[in-house]
This record gives sequence, structure tokens and C-alpha cells, in this order.
Amino acid sequence: MPPGASPVAPVVEVLGIDKSFAAPVLQSVSAAFHAGEIHAVLGMNGAGKSTLMKIIAGVVAPDGGEIRVQGRPVRFRGPRDAFAAGIAMVYQELDLARHLTVGENLLLGAEPRRRFGRLDAPAERREIAALLDDCGLAVDPRRPLRDLRTGERQQVAIAKAFHRARRLLILDEPTSALNAAEVEALFALLGRLRARGLAIIYISHRFDELERIADRVTVLRNGRVAFTATAEQSYDWPRIALEMVGQAAASEFDRAADAPAVAAPPRLELRAVTLRGQFEDVNLAIRPGEALGLAGIAGDGRAALGECLFGLGRFDCGEVLLDGRPVAPRGPEAAVALGLGFVPDDRAQALCPHLPASANATLAAVPRFASWWRLRRRREAALAGECLAASAVAPPYWPLPARALSGGTQQKLLLARWLAHPCRFLVLNEPTRGVDIRARQEIHAQIDARLRAGLAALIISSDLEELLRLCRRVVVLRRGRVARELAGAALTREAILLAAMPEVAQGAAS
Repeated sequence: MPPGASPVAPVVEVLGIDKSFAAPVLQSVSAAFHAGEIHAVLGMNGAGKSTLMKIIAGVVAPDGGEIRVQGRPVRFRGPRDAFAAGIAMVYQELDLARHLTVGENLLLGAEPRRRFGRLDAPAERREIAALLDDCGLAVDPRRPLRDLRTGERQQVAIAKAFHRARRLLILDEPTSALNAAEVEALFALLGRLRARGLAIIYISHRFDELERIADRVTVLRNGRVAFTATAEQSYDWPRIALEMVGQAAASEFDRAADAPAVAAPPRLELRAVTLRGQFEDVNLAIRPGEALGLAGIAGDGRAALGECLFGLGRFDCGEVLLDGRPVAPRGPEAAVALGLGFVPDDRAQALCPHLPASANATLAAVPRFASWWRLRRRREAALAGECLAASAVAPPYWPLPARALSGGTQQKLLLARWLAHPCRFLVLNEPTRGVDIRARQEIHAQIDARLRAGLAALIISSDLEELLRLCRRVVVLRRGRVARELAGAALTREAILLAAMPEVAQGAAS
């Protein structure tokens, strides 16, 4: 533990935190965060990391337990109260105004004012200069934020948070979109902030990064603290990986791993496809009736790969074959015409919120019912009803606008779309993100039914149980390259997790 990190005087402490939504998310979570310490918080998807951080940052109120700042109990009514207590969070999606300058972003909402609310421009310039100096940033405050590289914008976001949070700074996957040089610059900045006595919570799945910078590691599993270790004890990364996953017994989620292999020519092949800055030299083959899982951690190129397959991006090089014929869709419309379908991780990208569920379900099939002068609405409505019913969307929901539906129903609606317009190959990016247990089971059943009917699918998911439930093969990307393909007895939660982690975990496991 570095100088200044006191085991008896945490800057911020959470004691017995409980939080439930539809089900318990956090249960009796306690942790302490010390000055001059980088404290890594790890856990699988759904472990409760984000909810705990939002509680500490004042975004979400706990159901039970206590937050203490400098030993005194506090109750945050919102992020503004957390700011006042010296706590701020930098989210993975940066909350910066791209059209403003660096300096304007740094003090946005906290500009120095004169009497009657007028901006004190000289004081603003001094404050910006002092903040940049404090953080060791050599960037012109007059530059528009949109002109900065991703890593520079990340540093500006941290400096902005530091201006508001002089006690505790929370960083959520801060290196997911950074290159190697930008990561080094970020670590240098964090080192300076740690030396100034700031407490830092660092959320990441990259074990090599944590080996370098983390003074303490806490693992959350199923809403509880499962494990804590310090750098002084030397981190046992294979054990930490097992603590993240848990000693799960065989269950329904392991069904696909033991299923017989699919013997057929590939429905879709990727041959050495590359998109600079995202992924490189990726080779995959997926057969009819097969769901191939694609695993990895944030920033490893999985989402970009799925988008390129649907024409939302262009491969720089490589070849895509659909049923043995080369294809290169130049947009979603061309991809749909080829028989490709896509369900994005963000439902809002694919839904028309003001249209009813029935119209959303048939969006990809509109050309089948439209002539140059009319739309055959009866036939369209009949097909919509048939596909919505098959996708477990109840009839009372069919006339409702998509925005009025629950997240699980919206997700089933997107699956119904690819029944209304049958596709040969479907890309599913986080197919059950943000849905309840019942909706998850129904969506999995729908995917199973499509696979039995001969569909081929690429399933991109951060949920290891989902991958094991649906896929008999899982390909793991690490830093944009295929790190490992797992199948049969080798396909386990632990193997996926260790394959996704950078080299330090691989070395430790060997």
C-alpha cells in the first residue's frame, strides 16, 4: 500500500449496502476506499459493480446500509450531494460536450461567477490553468474537444471529475477505447492523482493493467463481496478469476457445450477480416443450426465485428462468404437483402419508439407488402401477429408503441422482426442485456427454436452463462485478435475468462 493509504481511516466507506430492483442486486456489501490508493473492483456481468458505483456517486439510493465520508455517515439525494462530498465518477461513455472547448468542458456547470451571475473570465482562465497543471495535462484549453484523440478526451474527463471530486474518483473501464500510448498517459495521470492523495476506484477486467496499478482488489459475485486482496500479498490472478466466476455446478446453462457438433458446410465464413483499431485477422466459420459465441472484454472489437457483418461498418481487408459466395454488404438494406439480420446491444438503435409493436416487427419485411402505390396492411398485420405470438409477445402489447413496452418485450420484438423477414444468418449482440429472468428464458427458447430450424447465429455476449447455454463453440477475442476457440469439455466459464484476460493471466494460469 502506498504512503498515505491508511487502513484505519478510509476516505469513503460503504457498510452493509443492500439494493434490490426486481431481485436483489447488492447484499450486505462493505468496502473501504483509502486516500492515495487505487482500488480495483472486479466482477462478472450482473455482479453488482455498476449499481454499487452509482450508489457511491449518488445516482442511485441504497435500500439499506450506510455510506461514510471521512468517518461521518452521509445520505446522498443525487450526484450533486456526492460532488459536495468530494466524490465523482467518470463513466465509460464520456459525458463531455464535443462542440465546446477543453476549458469549457472542464468547468462546465461550475464556472466562477461575479455579482449578478456574470462569468468571471479571468478567474476561469486561472482555474483552468491550475487544474491542467494539477493533472499534468499539456493540452491547449482553447482547443475544441472534438479535435482531441480518444485518450486525450479521457484525460479531460478525468480532470473534469477531479475538479469536482477531491476525495474519491470512480473510473469505469477507462482504457476500453484507448491505444497503448494513451493507456500509458492515463496511468501516468492516475499516478499523479494518487500521489496527491486522491482515492481511486478502478473498474476493469484487464488483469495486466491491474497488476501494474492496483493497490487493492475487491471481487463482487452475485451482489456480495467474494474476495479482497492487496498488492502487498501478491495477486493470485487464477484464483481471482475463479472468485469472479464462482464454483458453479453443472446446470441448464451447460446444455449447449455437450450438444452434438453440426455437420454441414459453413453458412458464414470470415477469412482474415480486419478493421484497423478494432480487430485484426479474424477467421470464423459458422454452420446452419449453430450458434457461435464471441467472448471478450470491453474494447476488444466484438461489437464492431458484428456491425460490419450487417453493413454498419466496412472491413478494411479480408473476405466474408455466405453459403460459399463472397458478400460485402454496403449497408443494412443490402445486408437484409442478402439474408443477414442484426439485433444490437442498444435496443434504441433498432426500434422506432412511436410505432406500434406490430409495425416494428415487420420493418425489415415492408418491401414484401408494399407496391409503388399501396401497402397491403392486412397481410402485414397478419404476419406481425403470427411472428409476435411466436416470439412470446402477448396480443395486448401489439398495438402499443414500442416505447411503452418493457425492455424484455422490446427485445422479443426485435427477435420477431427476423421471423417476419426470415434470415439465414443472425448477429445477436448482448441478446438478454437488461431483461428479467422470465424474458431471458423466453428469448433463449426463441433462439433455440431458430437454430433447430436451420438458422446460423453469432452471439456476442458478456454473460458467460448465456454463452454456455446457447453455444457449443466460443471464440474469445483479446485485444482484437482471436485468442482461443473453446469447445466440448474445454468450454467452461473459467477457460473463457482466462482466455479473455491479457497475458498476465495466461502466464499465471500456466
